[in-house]
Amino acid sequence: MIFAINHPGSKQLILRETFPELERSLIMTSLTMYPSDQFQYNAGEHRWYHLNGSTIEFGYLESYTDVSKYQSAEYDIIRIDEGTHMDEARITYMKSRIRGANGYPKQMKISTNPGGIGHKFLKKRFRIGVENENEIFTDYVGKDKNGVDRYITRCYIPAKVYDNIFLMEKDPNYITNLMQLPERERDALLEGSWDIFDDQAFPEFDPDIHTYDPEKTFKNGQIPKHWKRWRSADNGYDDPFAFYWHAIDEHGHVWTYREYTRSEKDPKVAYKDQAAEVVSRSTYLNEETGLLEPEKILYTVIGHDAFFSNERLDAKSIEEFYNEGGLYGFVPTATDRKLRTIVAHEYLKPYFDENIGKMTAKWHISKNCKVLIEKLPDAIKDPKDNEKYLDKDDHQLDGAFYGILSHHSKKPDHYRAKKPSFKSIRKKH
Repeated sequence: MIFAINHPGSKQLILRETFPELERSLIMTSLTMYPSDQFQYNAGEHRWYHLNGSTIEFGYLESYTDVSKYQSAEYDIIRIDEGTHMDEARITYMKSRIRGANGYPKQMKISTNPGGIGHKFLKKRFRIGVENENEIFTDYVGKDKNGVDRYITRCYIPAKVYDNIFLMEKDPNYITNLMQLPERERDALLEGSWDIFDDQAFPEFDPDIHTYDPEKTFKNGQIPKHWKRWRSADNGYDDPFAFYWHAIDEHGHVWTYREYTRSEKDPKVAYKDQAAEVVSRSTYLNEETGLLEPEKILYTVIGHDAFFSNERLDAKSIEEFYNEGGLYGFVPTATDRKLRTIVAHEYLKPYFDENIGKMTAKWHISKNCKVLIEKLPDAIKDPKDNEKYLDKDDHQLDGAFYGILSHHSKKPDHYRAKKPSFKSIRKKH
């Protein structure tokens, strides 16, 4: 309403999944809110008209075929109520209808509860639990045909039932009703939790328990120098690679403190260049000298395929390309996905620590590991074996889990990384 008043001739669209949902909620509410001396409602068109020429239209998208109704339409603002009731395809298409040459702000605004067919899409799109709440972040979209970089901004603004002061004042017993719901629905509607869905592989993951801010946790934001450190990686070129740095504290807790990875949209990086970047990032600040110095890394655990080479063609293995980039000391990981899943559950399991007076776990992940934090709650169970997480979009999970598993298991001596010597490095001509 305010946007319509302040922007003469503007066009807005308000969407729900079905029209009966609109009639029972938003349309009914608008009839009591919009001032009749400024707005007029056309029930046949399901559209409000303002004196200045602005319009506010109500519509629905019950299925993807409904988007064809808006094929030639253009709007300044599209507002979707209960967005998780719609899938990615409907929401993405409607974003293309936000256009116009009037110079007005162009936005899509979505209000919703967790749960529903669009839950995972919206959680990922707005990086819920990854980016800071109430802060605008920018995503790179790509270059247009003129070579101009294009970006999009987004912001997640959380709101819980307690924030609705009007509802709390008029119907305080609503909280009592929500408290009696089954756990999953209660967490979504009462607590506003986005880390809930039926096939979630790691439902115990909780950002409040498992993630930490390095700047607030450690001096200078870095892991204590005396903690033992190692790396793990899921190697890849066409597929995204994922490197993680880990350390172990005096209580046997694992701290994953650094991440180096890429998304499928990012440029591909050669193995040798990956290695050089990992080496350059493996440093710590010497507090006495104020200089960056190399970390002492015990080993790097990677997938078995990194050690394969074609001797008939005299082709190098991935490990050897890593060596050329200055990265050494590799050990192979265990290939059992079920074992990785079991160990991950053990380290993610929350427990109450009486010494610190709060819930904690054996695995702590730096908030700088943004992709891992995004992937963990979105991982789903393998429908063929619920004891495993699904082998899909799992590169960061594999990369991190290799590190957890390597610490958990006792490695035989021949698996332990050894300092390379010039004699042990095979030369290629």
